[in-house]
Amino acid sequence: MFEVIRTGIQEICSRKLQSFLTMLGVVFGVAAVISMVSIGEGAKNDAEEQLRRLGSNTVMIKRIEPDIGNIEKNLKKSPYGLNYGDMTSISEIFSSVSYFSPYFEAEDNVKVQDRTIKASIIGSNEQLPIIANLTLEQGRFISAMDIEDFSEVCVLGANVKRKLFAYENPIGKTLTIKTRQFKCIGFLSSLKSSTLVKMTPHNDSVYIPISSAVQNFNLASLSANVSKALNNEINRNSKRVLKGLLKARYPIDSAPLSMILLKVGDEKELSGFGDLVRSILLRKHSGQEDFSVIEPAELLRQKRRAQRIFNIVMGSIAAISLLVGGIGIMNIMLASVTQRTREIGIRRCLGAKKSNILAQFLTESLIITLIGGMLGCLLGIALAWFISYYAGWQTVISYSAVFSAIFVSMSTGIIFGIYPAWKAASVDPIKALKYE
Repeated sequence: MFEVIRTGIQEICSRKLQSFLTMLGVVFGVAAVISMVSIGEGAKNDAEEQLRRLGSNTVMIKRIEPDIGNIEKNLKKSPYGLNYGDMTSISEIFSSVSYFSPYFEAEDNVKVQDRTIKASIIGSNEQLPIIANLTLEQGRFISAMDIEDFSEVCVLGANVKRKLFAYENPIGKTLTIKTRQFKCIGFLSSLKSSTLVKMTPHNDSVYIPISSAVQNFNLASLSANVSKALNNEINRNSKRVLKGLLKARYPIDSAPLSMILLKVGDEKELSGFGDLVRSILLRKHSGQEDFSVIEPAELLRQKRRAQRIFNIVMGSIAAISLLVGGIGIMNIMLASVTQRTREIGIRRCLGAKKSNILAQFLTESLIITLIGGMLGCLLGIALAWFISYYAGWQTVISYSAVFSAIFVSMSTGIIFGIYPAWKAASVDPIKALKYE
């Protein structure tokens, strides 16, 4: 067997370019498998990590702004869409809700002395760190007393802190947000942004009490179209309650929210929870569906289904590539049999059996696919690293995928090498000696 392998390697080395072109199909097929599995595993790990961070028992209710064509009509039914009162109602109706947090988002300039940056201003309450798993680097988060007193205090995301204060400690310093002075009471550790649920990255946000947010920003969280339509509605109906919503301090229950975050005590209680919340809010909003209920656990299931489809598609492409590579190997090996007919005749006359010739050609086919598989693994790992480095996607090299890819490539060599090897072994020695 050692002699057969040595001879096979010599034959392949004597036709370097031909052998290399033969194994290219296998190389790219294996590389596609490795890189595809690496991306898939990375996406799965990333999604599961985000679900662990958000919690499988978390529910999010996001505001949806009405269609541009029917803005004014829809605003009469549900003036601000999702509001603080919706959150209060849900928390009172469902005893299973352990934590709830309003989420009011607007974008504005944040200024410290001569440094000004654009940041997301998030109005929330003291329960947000529990729901969203926020980690304080230093200081404290917003308290219930801050909300009750309309305190102008803030907590900075990691990027905001770095851009405005670099290596200084911002706690106790004053920031200007929309002409108002806010005192920094803490800052967060750097957190990875979520791709499972679309939210403003925590690192680029400034957190303030929900009461101060709705008092100082009013319509800032609404789009220009909705804001304009709402103002038109107020101008036409000056006595309506809507006008009171624009005053400096209006009832917090009417405050518009970008999102409501809920954490249910037990994941088992989530069954049907989203549908019940949807029906309650539809009644409150006069049938206007200006919100969407998002369950991260369900999103993860959807993402896994999409990932399976992606894996099937990519696996099919890789299989086609391996099939093309296998056909290429068979073609070259058949050509090799023709070219080496005289050599086969001499071997047979010197005592080589059919099994020896069969083993010789099958070994050559196996060596080509084995080398192609190994090169494909290296290329696949390099592609995964390249994607991770330049695209910022998480990739995970699966050793089972590497060994499986090499095994499949070797199987390709055996399957597509059997016929040429059998044809070589079946050559008539006398005719082979006469072959020119």
